[in-house]
Amino acid sequence: MARADGPEATIRVAVDPHCTRSIGGESELDRKRYFAICDVGTNFDRRVRSQKRYRHLVEELNISFGRRLGVVAWPAGGGKMVREDTQRPGFADLGRLRKMLAARRHEPSPVLLRDFPAGLDVAAHGQHNAYPGFMGTHLSSWLATHGSDGKHEMEHLPNNIEAAAELAATVLRHGYHDFDRPRYFEPLNEPHWSYLNEPEHLADWHLAARRRVHAETPDVLVGGPCLSIAYFYSRGYRSFRSLTDFVDATDGQMDFYSFHVYDFHEIEEDRFSGAILSGLPLEGVLDLVQNYTSIKLGREVPVVVSEAGGYVTGISGAGEEREIIEGMARERFPGSGFEWQMKARSIHEYLQVSSTIGHTLVFMDHPHTLKKSVPFILLETSAWDPEYYAALHVPKDFDPGAQEWIPSTLHDFYRLFRDLRGRRVVAHSPDPDILVRAFVDGSRLQVIAHNLAEKPEVLSIGAADPDSIAVRRYGRRGDLTPFLAEELAASLGGLELGPRETIVVNANYDAVIESRRTVEETACYGDAVTVPVDGSAAIRISVPRGESVQYACLRIGCNRPSGSGSGMQVRFNGHELKVAVEDSAPRYDHRKHGYSTTKLIPIDPAFLKDDNVVVISFPDGGSGTIGSAVLRIAR
Repeated sequence: MARADGPEATIRVAVDPHCTRSIGGESELDRKRYFAICDVGTNFDRRVRSQKRYRHLVEELNISFGRRLGVVAWPAGGGKMVREDTQRPGFADLGRLRKMLAARRHEPSPVLLRDFPAGLDVAAHGQHNAYPGFMGTHLSSWLATHGSDGKHEMEHLPNNIEAAAELAATVLRHGYHDFDRPRYFEPLNEPHWSYLNEPEHLADWHLAARRRVHAETPDVLVGGPCLSIAYFYSRGYRSFRSLTDFVDATDGQMDFYSFHVYDFHEIEEDRFSGAILSGLPLEGVLDLVQNYTSIKLGREVPVVVSEAGGYVTGISGAGEEREIIEGMARERFPGSGFEWQMKARSIHEYLQVSSTIGHTLVFMDHPHTLKKSVPFILLETSAWDPEYYAALHVPKDFDPGAQEWIPSTLHDFYRLFRDLRGRRVVAHSPDPDILVRAFVDGSRLQVIAHNLAEKPEVLSIGAADPDSIAVRRYGRRGDLTPFLAEELAASLGGLELGPRETIVVNANYDAVIESRRTVEETACYGDAVTVPVDGSAAIRISVPRGESVQYACLRIGCNRPSGSGSGMQVRFNGHELKVAVEDSAPRYDHRKHGYSTTKLIPIDPAFLKDDNVVVISFPDGGSGTIGSAVLRIAR
């Protein structure tokens, strides 16, 4: 259990709305980082087809934009524009290209300029095999020997990387206005795994792209490698090499480093399990990246997540997910037809939204390093797959020619957080299963609580009694379909939180909630990462001298073989610490990846020294690996 006082006890969440919480110098919530849709934004007011729908999404739900697939697009659309320069074999004819790009460039609409005066802030990642053949092709050793692996196309990289970098830089400079030009550019979306095993050519291409793009458009940031997954803890953190080898090959020179973050829900015997990142495992992944670069480069690095979400992957084989979910639906609410199918697919949509909530709340607590995250939720996909799982709207009867768009329950993610804004304030949950974030906006205190576990809880928020309280909650019914409900509450005590449920508590006061003090949270990183535990392991963490520490938290990311147990023993400067076992631990134990989590342990500031020693072991004396040990201290 997460607490010694039993599952029926009230969890007392401490909130200080008068204490601003700054993390790495950032205290204000930047909505465009977290609440985008997976859309380019360009011409959105026309593509959305309805002024009413536009107002709902932009003005009521406060969505922003996040992701563009493709900058260079050859041969799909780019073949007519990109010709080889007869004077420079292997390079594009830039004079011709600039003229054609200028002719196709979209003028920003007055509506979008009004609603997004700072621009669209989109991350763009390149398509596979997008560069023209005259630039040559580079294959990894594995692909050159084996060809396609049955899951992926024969994916090649451009061989003439200077020509490829020049082409991308030209498109970014001349193919967009300042308003819709991508802010973040990843040259390749989810490269084939074999290129990460020999990253030199991939890295050289990215570095060349950075040099040329900066020369043309200095405001565009270039990064990578845009990994398809972030299960860096898998198999004792061996999977982390897919990122670290790229960081090393680029000598830490990219403007940001990037990967996609997904939960892979699996259906097994009428229940959902799977490879889960959202929540505690993701905390350790983000810590690990910065711990590594702090050791290797002497600094933290910006991170961009241009896709984040969750979906169902069938254990018995790919392509069966829809049939399995519809089978589960028939057992709970028999029916047929389009409306029934929409209700059935909402079982999947709950998993996607719940994962996205868990990801986003973690991202929000790393504002000093996480610069952009994009929920993988698209406006609509009727042109290429009207039944695609990640669409906000689907055509009536899944008919791609239908004029009527039907909203999916993926809207619930944006409805839940539609009015979240303001300055971050101090909030502490004593239960690791309850992610808590708190913000103040004028006279309103907003507290978000997300239950990672499959058991109900009761919360009491320790703040002054407000004039009124409204609670918005997102959860799952007994038939596995989602609900979003809003209700009034009489007090900040006795707030029920269902299994895997999220609540947003709006506490309204009669006067502006003033900030009376500010704490600055900084991360102090351990002297080693991916440390094997053979009996025990020791990691040292230096804390710079400065003002007295107001509070501290030790964050230990770990991975153990599946079934090994979820307990941990920790001694901090000789003091035995109490380490809670999260009730959500079974969700983090995967047959392939192992048990992976992050232990969040409060530290008495009196225990801190300039040089701290953390000794970690497991109650069963067995093996495992510590990904990172990080102290978050607040001064």
